[in-house]
Amino acid sequence: ATLSQNARRTLGFILHDYANFAVSTIDAFTYRIIRNFSKDLDLPSKFDVETDTKALTQRMVDQLMDSIGRDEYITRILIHFAEEKLRDESGWKIETDIVSVAAELFKEGSSAPLKTLQTLEADEFIEFIEFMKVERDAYPERMAEFGARAMELIRGAGLSVDDFLGKSRGGVATVFLKIQQKHAPGKYHDFFTRGKFAKALSEDRWTSSKTRAKDIESLLANGLRALVDEMMAYHEEHFDTYMTIFHAYQNIHSLAVLRQIEELLEVYKEQHNLVHISEFQNRISEFIQSEETDYIYWRLGERFQHYLLDEFQDTSVLQWLNLAPLFDNILSGVQDGTLLLVGDSKQAIYRWRGGEIDLMEHIAPDKLEVEPQVLGQNFRSMEYVVDFNNRFFGAVRNLLDQNAMVKQIYTGFEQAVR
Repeated sequence: ATLSQNARRTLGFILHDYANFAVSTIDAFTYRIIRNFSKDLDLPSKFDVETDTKALTQRMVDQLMDSIGRDEYITRILIHFAEEKLRDESGWKIETDIVSVAAELFKEGSSAPLKTLQTLEADEFIEFIEFMKVERDAYPERMAEFGARAMELIRGAGLSVDDFLGKSRGGVATVFLKIQQKHAPGKYHDFFTRGKFAKALSEDRWTSSKTRAKDIESLLANGLRALVDEMMAYHEEHFDTYMTIFHAYQNIHSLAVLRQIEELLEVYKEQHNLVHISEFQNRISEFIQSEETDYIYWRLGERFQHYLLDEFQDTSVLQWLNLAPLFDNILSGVQDGTLLLVGDSKQAIYRWRGGEIDLMEHIAPDKLEVEPQVLGQNFRSMEYVVDFNNRFFGAVRNLLDQNAMVKQIYTGFEQAVR
C-alpha cells in the first residue's frame, strides 16, 4: 500500500510540475554540458555531432590507403601487411582489418593503451613488428621439431602411426604429424587436451595392439616418453605467450598506422566542425571534475534536485565520474535531494562500449556508503516467468561459482510474484 501511495504522489508531482521533470540519456545530458562549456573546452561555437562511427572510420581508412606510394612509412607497413595475409592464405585485402582496429579510436576504454602504443616511433614500430613475427613463429617451429623427432623415433623402431591407439584416424601418433604444420593456438590446445593423445597422456595407454605393445613400451622407455615430456613441458611454459602474440600480431600492422588514422581524423573533424559522440565523456572529464557544482548548474541554467539513473549496470566509470560532481551537494547534505541508481548486473550487455558492472557492485555503493537493495517481489511478470528466472539464474550461479564477482551477482536474486 505504501509503495502504491508513493507512486501516486510522485506521478502527481510530475504532472503538476512537468517543466521541472527531464528524461535524458547520459550522452544527451553530456552533450548539453559540452554545448554550454564549448568555449572552455576549445570547441567551435557551432559544431555538429557525428554518430556514424562506421562511415567515419571507413572514410579515414580510405584516405590512408590513398597515401600509399606517397608516404614511405605507410607504404612499407601496408605492403608488408598484404604480403603477410597472402602468406597466411587469408586474402590480400587489408582495409577490413584496419577499419576494425581503427574503431578502437572511438572506444572509451582504449584511450590510455592507445596513447602508450603511439609513443613508438616509425622505425621502432617496424622493428617491433619483426620482433613479434619471430616470437609468433617460435612456438610452431619448436613443435614441428618435436613432431619430426617423434616420427623419426617411431620409424626407427620399425613402427607406424597405425600401431598406436586410434591408428591413423585421429590416433595418438597422428599428433606428431599434425604439429609439423603451423596452426592457430586453438588447434594446438585441442591436439594436447582432447582425443586419443590426451587419453594416452592421462592413462598412459598408447596402443590397443597386443602384438606391438612390447615394441611401443620399449620405444617409450628408449626416448619417446622423454621426448613427449619435454614437448609437453615446453607447451605448458610457452603456449600462453604464443596465443597472446599470435592474436596480437594479427592486428599489429593496423595498430602501426593508427596514429596516422587519428591524425587524418583530427584534420577532418576540424575542417568540418565535427565532434564525435564518443568524445563527449573524455572532453569534459578533467574540466567538470575540477569545477564547483554550483557553477556547473549556473552554466546549465537549471538545477536538478532528484536524480534517477536507470540501467546503471551499463554505465561506464568515466560517465559516473563526470556525473558525480552534480551529486556532490546532495551527498554532502548541502542541498536537499535524492539519488536513485537502478540496475541489474545480470543484464549488463554494454561492456563493449565501456559498461562496467563493478561500478554497480562495488564502486558506487562504496562511494555512497549504502547497501544495495534487491527487489524481492516482481510486480509485472507471470508466475511461470519468475519461476523460470529463479531456476535459470540458480543454475548459472552453480556453473560459474569460481568467479567471485559472478557469484556475488547471482546471489540473492530470487523473486516472488506479487
